[in-house]
Amino acid sequence: VSNKHLARLKFTYPSVNKSISLLEEKPEFVDAYYKKYQTYPNRYVMRGYDLTMDVLLRLATHENLIESSDKVILTEYLENKFEYHNKGHKKHINNASYVLQLTSDLNLKVLE
Repeated sequence: VSNKHLARLKFTYPSVNKSISLLEEKPEFVDAYYKKYQTYPNRYVMRGYDLTMDVLLRLATHENLIESSDKVILTEYLENKFEYHNKGHKKHINNASYVLQLTSDLNLKVLE
């Protein structure tokens, strides 16, 4: 199935991350990364950045990570969001996700 057909159907799907447009929005991290490596960060770099920011925020507001994840807190960064739920015996799961839709111009739009 071509993307054009999917766009006409307004194809909608869940995703654990969204892709920022590096040409339209240039967060400070992206500019710093480009200056250092002469290339834009890929999705793994962005995931690492977002996860690091989330861990630092949780450590700054709670005694430890287990305590911070026991409280349901939704955090969102450049391409990822996190909402951990305690599933018992030191098991936590991230339930945060995005709902994305393919637009007629073949771009992705985040639905609320």
